[in-house]
Amino acid sequence: MRRYEVALRAGLTLAEGPFWDIASGALWVIDVEAAAGGGAVYRLDPRTGSLTVRPFDGPVGTAVPAVGDEMVIGLADGLYAAGWAEGDERLLAGIEHAHDPTVRVNDAKCDPRGRLFAGTIPIDFRAGISTLYRLGTAGAVPVVRDLAMANGLGWSPAGDTMYLADSRVRRVLAFDYDVETGSVSERRTWVQMPEKAGFPDGLAVDAEGAVWVAAYLGGAVHRYDADGTLVDVVELPVAKVTSVCFGGDGLTDLYVTTSRAGLTEEQLREQPSAGDVLVVPGAGRGLPGVRFDPATLQGDHARPPLPTGGL
Repeated sequence: MRRYEVALRAGLTLAEGPFWDIASGALWVIDVEAAAGGGAVYRLDPRTGSLTVRPFDGPVGTAVPAVGDEMVIGLADGLYAAGWAEGDERLLAGIEHAHDPTVRVNDAKCDPRGRLFAGTIPIDFRAGISTLYRLGTAGAVPVVRDLAMANGLGWSPAGDTMYLADSRVRRVLAFDYDVETGSVSERRTWVQMPEKAGFPDGLAVDAEGAVWVAAYLGGAVHRYDADGTLVDVVELPVAKVTSVCFGGDGLTDLYVTTSRAGLTEEQLREQPSAGDVLVVPGAGRGLPGVRFDPATLQGDHARPPLPTGGL
């Protein structure tokens, strides 16, 4: 097993969405839904150990830093702009099924130009609901439908390929991507994970174009080269590995979020790091995280046909 360290020993219920902010040298993570029922955003300075926590009343599906001091968060009914003061949030865009309590926003990430993409999931896993949206002047515009469970996102170093984990069917999808317009096309299965490997969850693309995929219930992070060949497996002492990002000096450290949700007392004793944020020093060299740029809302382009089905 490769050497790892505990970056944040917090025992979070469902840690997700790690983001390394180069400007501040801070790591952002979320706890989707803590024991009290509300989610929270955490901002950690690994150099000093300083930790800032922003609680919310309900589950938080995602948190993406924005240009300036705000963030975009995914709550039950849509995407919100929020500050660090409690109660400071305003709706940016609702989602389809916004009044359905079984549907919520899940992972989100920005493309190289700062456009925000976010997926939705039905917590009862029913078919035909999960959708990937792009935030634009027209609100949350659907760009990919007919997903089983939209999850981790990433872009190739050139920005011409978008990756999307469809967790329930154990697939990582790839799309041709037009970085000028934010449009996706040519949906295809890029990786089909075997059942024994777990479920693809969050992901990150490195500077070489390889994709690092968190294997939920697989206790590992998988690295695939640009043609989808598995080239490395980072084993970890936690079954529910949820997401990854690169951070630290030179973006060489791999930060890994984990979950303790649903584990028995015996399993928690066997996996004392479940719910913590782990770091694998010197794992590779990542691409910088991109903050949401509100300027991208000023020029939403014509919608292409939605890539659906066929996989």
